[in-house]
Amino acid sequence: RGVQPEAMACTLQVHGAQVHRVGTGPAPAEGDGLWTSERSLAVAVRVADCVPILLWDPQAAAVAAVHAGWRGTAQDIVGRAVLEGAPLGVEAGRLRAALGPSIGPCCFEVGPEVVDALRALDLSDRLIGLRTGPRGLPHVDLRATNEALLARAGISRGEIEHVGGCTFCDPDRYESYRRDGPASGRMRGLISL
Repeated sequence: RGVQPEAMACTLQVHGAQVHRVGTGPAPAEGDGLWTSERSLAVAVRVADCVPILLWDPQAAAVAAVHAGWRGTAQDIVGRAVLEGAPLGVEAGRLRAALGPSIGPCCFEVGPEVVDALRALDLSDRLIGLRTGPRGLPHVDLRATNEALLARAGISRGEIEHVGGCTFCDPDRYESYRRDGPASGRMRGLISL
């Protein structure tokens, strides 16, 4: 029987790549990822198409919640998250990761600026899931891109779980900004020790 978290930390997300370490004090005002080793604290991100990524190092007893939209992904937010966990004793080779529901490659139609930004990560078109969609425009796979970045940061692919689900395709289960615009709600990806 574990200790239940007494509080939850969440920041104003800005579609960037800043990751913070938090304790029992106030959370930073802005950022797209949070680490904690406090058992009384859950860390969370809010999403509605972006990829929620949860990280756990069982030996270091530290967890993180990361918000990875295309801009954060293009800045390798997950690689930065792995580095930011180091002061807590986190080691990439011990990390376990879960990638939650997000917009899938079936529905994530993008412009050339997104393709160029993801290609700048030095990943192949196959790894970013680049394909041509039904309207002749490019589609990419944010979950696959983040999985490749997690693996490049040193996390074993066998320790990366895809929860799955396309937020755009399934209005009965998921919120989607791309589908519903400003009226869409948000989902939370949260984790605690």
